[in-house]
Amino acid sequence: VKTCNDLLVVRSDCFVYSVDESLRINPVRIKRNKPDAAKVDLDPNYYGKIDDLEQRFGNGIPSLVDCDSLVIEGDVLFEKDIKIRGAVTIKNTGRSQAVINAGTVIDQDLII
Repeated sequence: VKTCNDLLVVRSDCFVYSVDESLRINPVRIKRNKPDAAKVDLDPNYYGKIDDLEQRFGNGIPSLVDCDSLVIEGDVLFEKDIKIRGAVTIKNTGRSQAVINAGTVIDQDLII
């Protein structure tokens, strides 16, 4: 893991631990014709350090098992049980932190 982008994907449900305790692509992704991990691009101003990442995803990493790509621009806090599906860009254009509420499913671009 080289970046917070990579760390988010590895911590998500894109990967599972195998019997030998190595990380593998989640078989659910493979069954859904998504043999690779989701591509993630996080705004380095808000997600550039592990502490920043953990603060904004402190309630849990969103489900990325059905995600092709995720781009986050601006300061966005994620509550628990969020699901990202397809190719999604989340953009906070405001000055204060935006919040994605618990249980939200995002399957299209979101501008806050």
